[in-house]
Amino acid sequence: MSQPLREHLCQIIKMSMFECDFLMGMSSYSSFFRSVLSRIDRWHSTMLPSLRPSKQFRPLIFSAKQRAKRRGIAWTYGPLYVVLIVAFVMLVVRPLVFSKFMTKNITKVIPS
Repeated sequence: MSQPLREHLCQIIKMSMFECDFLMGMSSYSSFFRSVLSRIDRWHSTMLPSLRPSKQFRPLIFSAKQRAKRRGIAWTYGPLYVVLIVAFVMLVVRPLVFSKFMTKNITKVIPS
């Protein structure tokens, strides 16, 4: 195999891995909107044919210790998740909003 062909294949593999990571990240960010809707779990479980009807609508029963642990996890990772959502949105929105204030010629800003 020639060197240019090898480099081409490596580049294709690298871009495919990046695309997969990007799509997985986007799907996890899009899950935020599903999680803020109330009772979405009940609506979602009615659509799943793999669950028995007795398991679909019955809420899980947790002990007080398990509830406290789950609540602590939610309070720990919930704000972190929101911060990451806001940061991702800002990465997309900021360039669109501030592009009119930025100079088009970068050599005016950076001295040579």
